[in-house]
Amino acid sequence: MQKELNEFIVGTKTQQEWRWLIAIALFLAGVGSGLFIMAAWVAPSPAARLAGIIIVAVGSSLAFFLDLNRKSQFWRVMLRPRTSWISRGILLIILFTIFGILSLISSSPVFVWAATICAVGVMMYSGFVLSYSPAIPFWNTPLLPLISIVYALMGGAAALFALAPAGSGLATLEIVEMGLIVVCTILIFTYLMTMSSSTVAARESTSALVFGRLAGAFWVMVVGVGLLLPFILAALARIGLAVSGILVLVGVMELAGALTFRYCLLRAGVRLAVA
Repeated sequence: MQKELNEFIVGTKTQQEWRWLIAIALFLAGVGSGLFIMAAWVAPSPAARLAGIIIVAVGSSLAFFLDLNRKSQFWRVMLRPRTSWISRGILLIILFTIFGILSLISSSPVFVWAATICAVGVMMYSGFVLSYSPAIPFWNTPLLPLISIVYALMGGAAALFALAPAGSGLATLEIVEMGLIVVCTILIFTYLMTMSSSTVAARESTSALVFGRLAGAFWVMVVGVGLLLPFILAALARIGLAVSGILVLVGVMELAGALTFRYCLLRAGVRLAVA
């Protein structure tokens, strides 16, 4: 028996189940909820708040639905809120949509607060749905929900730059955005350093992201296009040295970097496999 056990080889296997559609679903959930919060509290814009609701309720839900193998069973997905973060996420999206619409048609601040709380829940869900995956050590960390919240707020600010390049509160939004970029960069590299000294599978995931098959997308799109260049351009805009409309470009680059980060995060996930 001992001889047979010794013949097993423990290796790693890249997860193949979650790809672009899940990356898009999580990305849109973050961007839409972040846009609502930014448009409600930093740079007021009812139109942008509505856009945030639509992005979450339609865009994110549609991407998730298209990824399902058995689409006729979609309604069953939301029936396990006690054990599934996907179920909780769908319920949060429903509540966010309801309170968000009520906040637009009612003058009561109660609905704005309720929608904001649900929006924060949607942001966190997109991180928890990965962090509660013990089979993939690279995802199994409380840092991912924090990164998801910061990326969601960044995405909301970026979308607001693209939707409303001129308007009240944009000066404050620039400062908030630059601060979020710094925080996001610190969190990402803290996450990678933590994973680089973790389990075999987590180290392999980190290596793939930083040095291997995903390194080009990570360094060019996530770090360069999504973080470094937007910070520089936003700083130039802040001191008046950037051309008019540069914030639209900043927003587009950040959104591209955020989506790429989601995809790289999914594709870097590996699990231990016994052969």
